[in-house]
Amino acid sequence: MRVLLDTCVVSEIRHPQGALEVKAAVAALPDEDTFLSVVTLGELASGVARLPHSRRRRELAEWLERLQTRFADRILPIVSTTARLWGELDALARHAGRPASASDGLIAATARAQGLNVMTRYVGHFVALGALGVSPWNEADG
Repeated sequence: MRVLLDTCVVSEIRHPQGALEVKAAVAALPDEDTFLSVVTLGELASGVARLPHSRRRRELAEWLERLQTRFADRILPIVSTTARLWGELDALARHAGRPASASDGLIAATARAQGLNVMTRYVGHFVALGALGVSPWNEADG
């Protein structure tokens, strides 16, 4: 299974007390089957930048650099066709009464355009946007 990792999954595998089933699910996938969106990089960078200047902020910034290096050729951009697909998916979700954030919409459109599943805790958000979502969390957890 080829997956686009949602931001919540990337954050979970980074966290020392992160859910073991999430870490195991990601570790079980071949590197060549896991991808990131530039949106996820932006969300993570925003989280780091909002922290006060501290050792933790420095460590997370270094981790983000390593993540970007590790996924270098598997970071998916938003191109014009992806942006247009997002607009269409956003309109459909709104008409269905299930509006989504721009971030989720762009991640969903990227996954659809690339034929990927979105690995996320929030499967419903992505299904409403027409993307296939898979959750590595135990059902009782999320």
